[in-house]
Amino acid sequence: MNQVFEKLSGHKPEEFIGKSFAPLFNEENLKLAMDLYTRTLKGESLKREVRFKDTGILCEYKNKPLLDKQGNIVGVLGSARDITERKTLENELTNINKTLEQRVTRRTKEWSKANEALQIKIVQHTKAEKLLQKSKEQLQSILDNSPAVIYLKDKNSKYLLINYQFETLFHINRNEIIGKTDLDIFPGDMAGALQANDRKVLKAGVPLEWEETVLHDDGPHTYISMKFPLFDSSGVPDRICGISTNITKRKRAEEVLRKSEAKYSRLIENLQENYFFYSHNAEGVFTYLSPTITNILGYAAEEFLTHYSEYLTDNPSNEKAIKHTDLSIKGVKQPSYELEIYHKDGSKRTLKVQEVPVFDKGNKVIAVEGIAEDITESKRAEEKLVTYQTQLKHLSSTLSLTEERERRRISEDLHDRIGQNLTVIKMKLEELREAQVGTDRDHVLNQTRELLDNAIQETRTLTFEISSPLLYELGFEPAVEWLIEQFRERHNIPIEYEGNGGGRRLHDDVSFFLFKSVRELLFNIVKHAGADKIKVSTRRDKDRIRISIEDNGIGLDFSKLQYSIDNLSGFGLFSIRERMEHFGGSFDIESKPDQGTRITLVLKQQEGYKDAK
Repeated sequence: MNQVFEKLSGHKPEEFIGKSFAPLFNEENLKLAMDLYTRTLKGESLKREVRFKDTGILCEYKNKPLLDKQGNIVGVLGSARDITERKTLENELTNINKTLEQRVTRRTKEWSKANEALQIKIVQHTKAEKLLQKSKEQLQSILDNSPAVIYLKDKNSKYLLINYQFETLFHINRNEIIGKTDLDIFPGDMAGALQANDRKVLKAGVPLEWEETVLHDDGPHTYISMKFPLFDSSGVPDRICGISTNITKRKRAEEVLRKSEAKYSRLIENLQENYFFYSHNAEGVFTYLSPTITNILGYAAEEFLTHYSEYLTDNPSNEKAIKHTDLSIKGVKQPSYELEIYHKDGSKRTLKVQEVPVFDKGNKVIAVEGIAEDITESKRAEEKLVTYQTQLKHLSSTLSLTEERERRRISEDLHDRIGQNLTVIKMKLEELREAQVGTDRDHVLNQTRELLDNAIQETRTLTFEISSPLLYELGFEPAVEWLIEQFRERHNIPIEYEGNGGGRRLHDDVSFFLFKSVRELLFNIVKHAGADKIKVSTRRDKDRIRISIEDNGIGLDFSKLQYSIDNLSGFGLFSIRERMEHFGGSFDIESKPDQGTRITLVLKQQEGYKDAK
């Protein structure tokens, strides 16, 4: 074995010359190494990925049979190459590929939606073109068949031509009206207003529109009049053409609607900030949004006047929302439903929607009106509550299992470390009681004394591990120093301790919890961090105790760590965090991959704690 072996395994080559390589690996990797070795002895040349237990380094092993001059297999020639960084890069590349695939999928869906919206606009544009063509064809017969009042006057406002609708409404035929003015047909004030508008058209030389009032048999009626000039051969306006449409019913309806909308608007404008009202037409395009949409989604109401699906996220649950809206447009009343939509800042919001179809007199859907409630925060709270409940159930179960494992460990320690010593002591005492001639009684007594000393020491050690008396006799800091010394001896790892002395004696429950947390965090570092240096510090600052544990190990990906703590993995960290919150403290983690980790626990020394003696 060359010197690279020491770098990869953490052991010197001479430690394993002539010895089994089994201690280098954990159970899983040992099976891989043994399979590679056994199959190579059978003549196969193979390679495997195997990880050293003590360094955590992942290597690619290549083995081939070692042959003597006769071609017989006499051993195995192997090489190992550190592929840890390469595997890390491969994993990162895989994650990047997955991220890119997800982005491509999302962009594809967004483009698909944009294409659907474009198709809708194309259909609408095609319909408009067809209507325009139809309008041109109908224009030829408008004079005789239009319900509007159409007329032609000279520059002095004398009538030259009227249509059938004019004749019917004002009881005058087209021959009789030639040469007459509005003063011959309508009351003076009405006629004066009509002629004033005629003069404005001639002066402007462009089409103008007004609302005009004329007298019918049943009283005044309101018209919307479009008047435009006609020009002579020299380009001078010399005639006025008018098309007037009776809008009396509409004006009356508008007045009723205006009063209703004023009342309705007051209700809408006073909606709570997490609600907004909306209305969209039968094509799904918004026609109204209450101002509170700005508070909820960040858009001004006019920015949102587009198709309802324009700002929906790609959440699969939105497919149900689209079906509900489509059914509402078809006239089927829907139950309330939820949808996910983009905020203007790019974040996502969850809305709860209740909407109803609006019908015309012919029972045709002309719009859909609804109210949307922002339930984003309540949804997050519900999800957090469910997760937290699951975590607590998991914590309870894991605590039970941990207690059982601890009981089993104590039982095994009693048997292996104390029970065996007591058994041998009993045998030595039996030997003294039945001593034969030549028995060295002093030697046997010395052996017995040593065994008793060992049993006493093991009993003390086990007692300290279960519940350190130092914790209650001398206080938290001395107990931590003893714990660090135990870790130094057992795990052969340098641990630096720094403290500013004791203060007020912590409450027994708090002291035990903090001691147990430090022990658990040290175990995690020894087991998982791959660190060769640890620093523990305890500091009393006024009314607070601050505990910091640092290592120079492999560090942690904080995003994955947070997921681990917030979900069901990472039981130890989750347990410590929950208990810290119970005592009113804080639990903070600072870590980056390959840059070590620092965990800080801060707890207020509240009133009622015992003073240190």
